[in-house]
Amino acid sequence: MSVEKSQLEAFWKSEKGKKGQPEESEELKERKAELEQKTVTLAQEAERAFSSNDLTQTLEKLRELQRTVGMELVENREQYEKFEQEFNRQIENLSKKGFPKLTGMDEKKFMGIFEPLKEQIKELSSREFQEGRIPFVVVPREKLLSLEKKIPLMELEGKKGFTTLDLSELKTAEGVEIPESLAYLVIDVENGKVMLGKSADEAVKQIKKEGRSPLTAEEGVAIITQYPEILKDHYMNLCGSRHGGDGVASLWLDEGKPKLRWGWAYYSNAEWGSASCDSRIGP
Repeated sequence: MSVEKSQLEAFWKSEKGKKGQPEESEELKERKAELEQKTVTLAQEAERAFSSNDLTQTLEKLRELQRTVGMELVENREQYEKFEQEFNRQIENLSKKGFPKLTGMDEKKFMGIFEPLKEQIKELSSREFQEGRIPFVVVPREKLLSLEKKIPLMELEGKKGFTTLDLSELKTAEGVEIPESLAYLVIDVENGKVMLGKSADEAVKQIKKEGRSPLTAEEGVAIITQYPEILKDHYMNLCGSRHGGDGVASLWLDEGKPKLRWGWAYYSNAEWGSASCDSRIGP
């Protein structure tokens, strides 16, 4: 396993030589030189760790090397930094709520599960998102921690989430595809506000017409875990999870507590809206 400096130099030269690119400032040249030196150093450190059979250290260095080289491909660096901060906030929030302990993992192993997802932030940072939309939310899958144990992690003004549902009765709606990884990102989330007053059945038709996907119960719980204040504004239908033939999962406040329940798909109410996402991305 060897990374040649000449290959790295060729990469930077090809980037600098692209047609139509404006002349680089001295500051940018210095930054690229620093990044080039850092990539070489990290590659050497990874090679030494591999030679010493330290696979854990090798993997850490390779991931850092990937992030370093990838930074040159980020078009909107300011938005990337904001997204990176938000990603870190979401993972730290899960940690503070006791997620690692509930999964039986130590902090380091828990954090490592989400590290590959962080690479997706680079591509997302070049996209534009409508005002009011959430660019991404981290969704830990049930194979990592059961939905039953995740529900109480929702908390609003000191009141923890709960459910009286038999969760085994919730089934993923037809056409909703979930990544197989332990965790994934839901992208470009609309929290149901634009669908207020529409029944779940009506909303799903509109959501599909727009090329979007209805959110599942697991995704709704993940969103309210990170943004509990949404439920103070309106309640969410989660049409990506069906209950029997005519029901959908939903989240509302019961005596101020976030509650996962089900409701009739044909029922409409001005306080309820069906949430959706543009896509789902695994590591």
